[in-house]
Amino acid sequence: MSFSERLKELRLSRNLTQKQVYEAVGMSAIGYQRYEYGDREPAYQQLLALADYFDVPLDYLVGNDYSYNLVKTDGGYGIARQGKLKGETVLVPDISSDKNLVIKLIDKMNKYQLSPQHVFDFIIDELSSNS
Repeated sequence: MSFSERLKELRLSRNLTQKQVYEAVGMSAIGYQRYEYGDREPAYQQLLALADYFDVPLDYLVGNDYSYNLVKTDGGYGIARQGKLKGETVLVPDISSDKNLVIKLIDKMNKYQLSPQHVFDFIIDELSSNS
């Protein structure tokens, strides 16, 4: 999915008008429309503002689609990321011997398009609370 398609999808899924979005992020109407129509790519600061407004990771906003799967490792279970750009990579190996915890985490990652940093923070919090 391209950035322009993702931007439009996010706006429509929240029942927002273009005006509501461009005003909320401090853009001009024509500037925003050019992004959504695919005529122009945003600068970094605009990407950050849009990702923050829609509460999604930058990676997701720019069209990278990932799915996360459970993998068994020597020390327990880990998470593998499957994406259109990088193929499969092990993201967080050996995070837990509790298979159900890892499955719940993967479900949340897929449902909410969580970034690896969000996942890492969650794992650290979970491990600290269990110690």
